Amino acid sequence: MKKVLVTGSDGQLGTYVVDQLDSDFLVVPSSRMGVNSIKLDITNRKNVSAILKEYDPDIIINCGGLTNVDACERFKYKAQQINVVGLKNIVNLSAKKTKIIQISTDYVFDGKKEMYFEDSTPNPINVYGRTKLEAENFLRGSNKDFLILRTSSVFSHDFNSFFHWAYNNLLMKNKIKVASDMFSTPTWSKSLAVVIQKSIIMNLCGLYHYGGLNPISRLEFSKLICRYFNLDKSLLIASNSIEMNFAAKRPILSNISSKKIEKEICFTSLDVKHCLRQISNLISS
Repeated sequence: MKKVLVTGSDGQLGTYVVDQLDSDFLVVPSSRMGVNSIKLDITNRKNVSAILKEYDPDIIINCGGLTNVDACERFKYKAQQINVVGLKNIVNLSAKKTKIIQISTDYVFDGKKEMYFEDSTPNPINVYGRTKLEAENFLRGSNKDFLILRTSSVFSHDFNSFFHWAYNNLLMKNKIKVASDMFSTPTWSKSLAVVIQKSIIMNLCGLYHYGGLNPISRLEFSKLICRYFNLDKSLLIASNSIEMNFAAKRPILSNISSKKIEKEICFTSLDVKHCLRQISNLISS
């Protein structure tokens, strides 16, 4: 069995990845806090070196990162350390044989096109996007076997995400302001974990996109949350991105096409309605 080290294993994606890979691989979960995992701070060169020498993984899946877009804008140095230096440490200190799987983002784009493909030209408009693109470019320029997976608006019911925020506020009958002009292809953490598993089995290399099946606005996503969880849609306040007063600019359109990876691994992107039905079953069970 191949040994797979997962960074950020206590996070939204990392948790699902560890669970998904557990039956097929020898999984080594790692996180900065080291809760139910080995303690690994990817920004600490000595720590990274020691852990990689001890476990000598065949594959490293870098789910660790500062993904809070506004926090990246406010704490630029921290964002650079976690999103760029952390990846550089993993690349530079791992064995030559080790494959690196880097999770990236639709926010490497500027939001001026209706759909983005792997060959679309990146042009990030915030710190988060710039740090993730810098990490991508470093990995692509290395001599490593690598896979870069760009994804979009990752969500789950049990970790901080747009869905988690909207669902819990609506459950508490709080009014929420949501943008009607911001579109993305929301991606369920569990389906992304399956894609990562299949990508490893198929030995995918290079750059790929994986997101939800259909572009949807945050407002429409929120209305679907109300529909599938029997919540009050009158609590939704339609707004636009300018009125949201985000610390960081967001691309208005960050829809990514999954056609390339769907063909390679024979896995279809999931419609957000299907994902919400599955989450509803999980919550009610």
